[in-house]
Amino acid sequence: MLILVGPSASGKTQILKILMEKYGMKKLVTYTTRNMRVNEVDGVDYHFISKEDFINKMNNNFFFETIEYNNNYYGTSKNDFSSDKAVILEPNGLQKYINDAKDKIKIVVLKCEENVLRNRMIFRQDRLEDIEKRIKGDKTWFKEDLYQQADLILDTSHSDIFEDAERVYSFYKVITIFVRRFIISIIHSIMSSNH
Repeated sequence: MLILVGPSASGKTQILKILMEKYGMKKLVTYTTRNMRVNEVDGVDYHFISKEDFINKMNNNFFFETIEYNNNYYGTSKNDFSSDKAVILEPNGLQKYINDAKDKIKIVVLKCEENVLRNRMIFRQDRLEDIEKRIKGDKTWFKEDLYQQADLILDTSHSDIFEDAERVYSFYKVITIFVRRFIISIIHSIMSSNH
């Protein structure tokens, strides 16, 4: 599974949309209690549910991982976890994947200059108070130890979003091919030693 992690407005959603549209990757749609933004679609961008519904699902062991981020809940359904999908996660949610599924994931961490993030959030018409809250919150979440866990770090401050998506896809494709070839060589080696 490909995991994208990055601060608010770093390009995660746009990169994932390009990976789906241009490269045919599948998206793991996570659950959230936050409000829908302009142009978001329920069941496509997220499963938007109430806090009460989220807590009920959490209490019924529905989620693989859950986190609270900017006073909203986010979570991944156990049934949706799959190695052939891509997902956007918050740093706290990522930790569960690292602890329980490290061999099944590749982590791409996006980083971006603060002034660029702020301008992108203004452009997408986020409320000013939310912008400042997100930037402040992201400073506490996105620290050096997170970047050390990444398989790829991509600075999206001054790059083209299509080029960023291509870099992510190329990285993931190369890793996937390498892993498949490695597994095949092990199988061949085992089969050869049995004859």
